[in-house]
Amino acid sequence: MGDVITSDHHGRMVAAARAVEVPTLLVHGGKSDIVSTDGVEELLGLIPHATAVNVSAAGHMVAGDDNAVFTMEVGGFLDGLA
Repeated sequence: MGDVITSDHHGRMVAAARAVEVPTLLVHGGKSDIVSTDGVEELLGLIPHATAVNVSAAGHMVAGDDNAVFTMEVGGFLDGLA
């Protein structure tokens, strides 16, 4: 039963991601135990205009692990939108 719920949840997330039309940035930690390389690739396939940044020394909470890098990446992304 858990697989059905997980599959349904994943399907809903895929549909939602495909509907994203705004500029999108994913900042993910290279040492994350939650966000995998496959997950990043899947998201980029679903949101082709998205940008992903890997902060290799950070875990899942990039802003907490390396706030300076997180802020720089988000700031650069936002500056590029202007």
